[in-house]
Amino acid sequence: MMEKIERLSRKLLEGYLIFIGKRGVDPFPGDYEKKLSLLSPGKESRKLIKDYYSRKIVNIILSTAASLILLILVIISSVTDDKITDSYILRRTEVGEEGYNITLNAVTEDGEVGPLDIRIDERMFKDEECEEKMNELYEKLLTQILADNEELSHIDSDLYLPTSVEGYPFSLRWESSDYRLIDSAGAVHNEETEEEGVPVDIRVVMTYKDKEESFDIKTVVYPYIPEGEDLLIKQIYDKAKAENEDNRYEDYYRLPSDINGRKISWKEIKEPVIPIVTVIGFSLVFGLWLGADRDLNRKYEDRNRQMMIDYAEFVSKLQILLSSGATIRTAFEHMVLDYRKSRLKGGGRRYVYEELELCVRKLGDGMSEGACYEYFGKRCNLLCYRKLMSILIQNLRKGTDGLIEAMDSEVHAAFEERKAMAKRMGEEAQTKLIFPMMLQLGVVMIIIMIPAYLSFGVM
Repeated sequence: MMEKIERLSRKLLEGYLIFIGKRGVDPFPGDYEKKLSLLSPGKESRKLIKDYYSRKIVNIILSTAASLILLILVIISSVTDDKITDSYILRRTEVGEEGYNITLNAVTEDGEVGPLDIRIDERMFKDEECEEKMNELYEKLLTQILADNEELSHIDSDLYLPTSVEGYPFSLRWESSDYRLIDSAGAVHNEETEEEGVPVDIRVVMTYKDKEESFDIKTVVYPYIPEGEDLLIKQIYDKAKAENEDNRYEDYYRLPSDINGRKISWKEIKEPVIPIVTVIGFSLVFGLWLGADRDLNRKYEDRNRQMMIDYAEFVSKLQILLSSGATIRTAFEHMVLDYRKSRLKGGGRRYVYEELELCVRKLGDGMSEGACYEYFGKRCNLLCYRKLMSILIQNLRKGTDGLIEAMDSEVHAAFEERKAMAKRMGEEAQTKLIFPMMLQLGVVMIIIMIPAYLSFGVM
């Protein structure tokens, strides 16, 4: 289907190009062709613009078709779901369903009056119909309330006493002639019931609007006699209880080894440790995998931030050494030597001097100064260092005239940038403190409001 639509769009586009081409007008006005070419370098711009407009035509066809289908469905729905008939009769909702509001205009000989909001309530049962439905529900309840019991004349487990039944608009209320045996929720308390059974009458009160009707249901409650697995469980509990009584003065507890001649072995139920450990292991591996990437990105960001902070100090040292008559290479070697001494005394690692040390090593290996300084700037990968290296490379080519003035200007700009960076870091720190401060405010409000609320409750 989509292929057919795409072919149709291309034919429409070709027809458009032929029609426009005959009139000598640019078929694709604007700079869309240039933008598409920049977004997809290496591809033919004419093909890109044709594909672009072809996709637009496809979208227009699809949206138009969807709009027409939706319009047809709305028209059909409005015709079939019309609440008012030709005889000006409004349909009510069925019994138990909610009513609805409808807005109408009343048309008279003098014109229209409205809008008028009319409330249409649900249809109500007539007395005969209501009585018939209540009797019908009563017959259903005789089997529904049994739950796991087989018949009303032999109740030995809990009953199901609903407060409403789907399909009937009645609210149900349950009463019992003996709440000690059967309560209003249907729970059966037959632990000490006599073996011949105890009769208990249950009354269900059905209410609909202002009409109320009650029905009696006769039951007989018997003691619960376990069978099968339930009986075996009861016997095991009884035997274990007897063993506990016999050995309560001993320092051990012996589990029963047989029940009614049947041998029993015991197995401890343990927590599913293996699946838990497996899930934790996979989670740990996955977390470490992702955590390593996140940690690497964080370290890279910290490295760039540290080098930005150290730039003002770095360029200031370099400016002082150059002003004292040292060459650029000698100044770099001296700065590296100072950094090594600082590291021997326990100083922290500074990435810019690590890079400078690598640069000096390259100079010792025979790399030219210009290439080495350019290499240093690329390794730093920060604009300020690249700018500084370009100044040094330019002065290598043109001589040292103006180098000191250029360095003075760069030192001034570096310290200004450092002050701006310190201000930004302070603002970021304030932003990070907002959430902890909000949490602290919430804790303080809770500490203040809870005692006040409790004191009001006591009063």
